[in-house]
Amino acid sequence: MTFDPPVRLFRYGNHPIVYRAENDGILIVEILQKRMDIPAKLGS
Repeated sequence: MTFDPPVRLFRYGNHPIVYRAENDGILIVEILQKRMDIPAKLGS
């Protein structure tokens, strides 16, 4: 999974939230589970 433009991560409790900055706010791309292999999920 590749994101363009690049995304950012924010941890809320046990959930990493993948988001990107937009001109008028943020766009939530995906909410992940803590137990997931996050680097594999994000393609890094």
